[in-house]
Amino acid sequence: MKILTSFFSLLFVSLIALSQVEEGQSLFKIETRDGNKFVGTIVLEDSLKIIIKTELLSELTINRSSILRIKEIDFKNYSYWIDAGAGYYYSTNESDGLSYNFSANLINNRTLYKIRFLYQEEFNMFGPTPSEKFYCSGIMLGKGFMWEKVRLQLSGGLGITGGIKRGKYLYSSSSWFHIGDRRYYEEERFFSPSIPLEIDFIIKPLNYLGLGVVFFAELNSKRPMFGFVLKLSIGKLS
Repeated sequence: MKILTSFFSLLFVSLIALSQVEEGQSLFKIETRDGNKFVGTIVLEDSLKIIIKTELLSELTINRSSILRIKEIDFKNYSYWIDAGAGYYYSTNESDGLSYNFSANLINNRTLYKIRFLYQEEFNMFGPTPSEKFYCSGIMLGKGFMWEKVRLQLSGGLGITGGIKRGKYLYSSSSWFHIGDRRYYEEERFFSPSIPLEIDFIIKPLNYLGLGVVFFAELNSKRPMFGFVLKLSIGKLS
């Protein structure tokens, strides 16, 4: 839980830092004795208090006597970005179709933290019925390797997969032109723990823009699957 909380905090701070921090300014994380944490730039300080402009762009006065610790955030060691893209998936149970990907990423000293969401929809125009649909979410940890214009990432984690799959066979029907698969199955809704795995390549034409491809696998007991996604990355990739 502590790792997840730290990830969300660092990711949120990173995404707003470019717009908040002006040239020559530093960003600080302040933790108070009552357990609150604030991130922002110092507007004014003296021996009794500190005034900071927080991540919500509002000014806050904190008494020095209530501060447990204060730390400057060095963004030179961080990379942070979001990905979005589309591709194709294949299931081991004769189901395949379109895959849509969204993820939020943070790298600190080559350690990758990622939250990933996938939505899969079977490409099924002529049956069987019902069409299969899945969603997958996961928290992942991995390693990032960076060259001048290329980034490689290897990651795995824990997640959950759910959706609609075909269950018990019911019956078949005929059509006039014998087109498609006229088999009908029970509609089965499911949830399953899963292990997401990814190999990720990103080409960086600009420091804040990347084009890439990710090869993924979703290991679970109901509908294991694998595939690829072509994606666009926006953020601090360098």
